[in-house]
Amino acid sequence: MPDLRFLTLYFGLGALATIFELISPARKLRYWALDAVVLDIAAWFFVMLVVNRYANFLRDHLMPLRFRPTQLIMSVPLWIRVGIYYVLGDMGSYWMHRMTHTKYLWRVHHFHHSITQMYWLSGVRDTVFQQMFSNLPYLLWTPLIAGAPGEVFFWLTFVSVATNHWMHMNLTWRSSKWTSWIEWILVTPRTHHIHHSSAPEHYNRNFGVVFSMWDHLFGTYQSPDTTKVTEVGAGTIDNPVQAAWKMAAIFDGEPTGFVRSRVRRLVPFL
Repeated sequence: MPDLRFLTLYFGLGALATIFELISPARKLRYWALDAVVLDIAAWFFVMLVVNRYANFLRDHLMPLRFRPTQLIMSVPLWIRVGIYYVLGDMGSYWMHRMTHTKYLWRVHHFHHSITQMYWLSGVRDTVFQQMFSNLPYLLWTPLIAGAPGEVFFWLTFVSVATNHWMHMNLTWRSSKWTSWIEWILVTPRTHHIHHSSAPEHYNRNFGVVFSMWDHLFGTYQSPDTTKVTEVGAGTIDNPVQAAWKMAAIFDGEPTGFVRSRVRRLVPFL
């Protein structure tokens, strides 16, 4: 489990996000619906106890995509190396995100898109394989920040958490030249909500994680000024068993009757 400092920052930001969501919500939510807070709390424990541990194991031991830091790289000031690392890692995450929307990898990402009540904690829905793929670009560029003090890695992790809270927030604001300029560079809640829209024409739009400029450069940007999102979610979760199937990320949707019958032999209540 994470330490107290991390938990304080994590849920402190969540409390702040909740205040903004109550003041200026993008849409009315049913926070206490079965597929909202109840499932998201379970997903949070799943991420902390299972996803992070085994995703990191797979990443580090099965896919060692590293290069050695050279003397030239180490001569560059650390703050510049951290900036380059962050931008290159985010560009890689954009492409990894696009890959998980293909028919071959959709199953590893489907659980995340089961969100029907979009708010700051809902972004916690993750699978082991999704986390592994998301981490690969950053693993590739880790030598850029070789020798950095531990605080750098802590704050990079914290920024990742803050970004996840931010992009999933149930927050709205008026359009202006200022917000349009920001959204050309950075992902915002209203641009990311389009990505989570239940409308099929939005499924492959706005893949950016931190920087939306990749969507602009690679032709996947959908403007929130011309797009209205009424509902979010790709499929629904009606019971804990369906949630477990999607968390496992083994099947595209529901497993076949053949698989279910054999699972029931091992776990009768399923």
